[in-house]
Amino acid sequence: MASEGERNRDEAMRRADEHARLEWKIAYDICIEMVCEDHRSGFPLTTDLVDEYMSEHCPDIQTHEGRARGPRMTAAAKKGLIVKTDRFIKSTNPDCNARDKRVWTVA
Repeated sequence: MASEGERNRDEAMRRADEHARLEWKIAYDICIEMVCEDHRSGFPLTTDLVDEYMSEHCPDIQTHEGRARGPRMTAAAKKGLIVKTDRFIKSTNPDCNARDKRVWTVA
C-alpha cells in the first residue's frame, strides 16, 4: 500500500502531465526516443539531456508545465526505453539552479 507521501507525489505528477501541452508531450517523448537511439545501453542521462534535444530539434515547442518532464520519463521507463536509478546529480541547466536531478539509464 502506498504511503500518503507517495500518493501525493503520484497525484502531483498526474496533474503536471495532464496540464502540459499535448504537442510538447509528444515532442518530448520523441526526444527521449532519440536520446535512446543515439546512446548505448547503460548510458546515464537526466532530463537536461532530453531538454538539449528539445532545444535542438523542437525549439518552438514549449509547455508552461515544466514539471511534466518527470511523468514523461516515467512513461518512457514503462515503455522499456530507460531505467530509473537511485542516483541524482546536479542539473547543468542554469534555470534549474543546480538542483538535483534523477539519473536514468538507456535500457
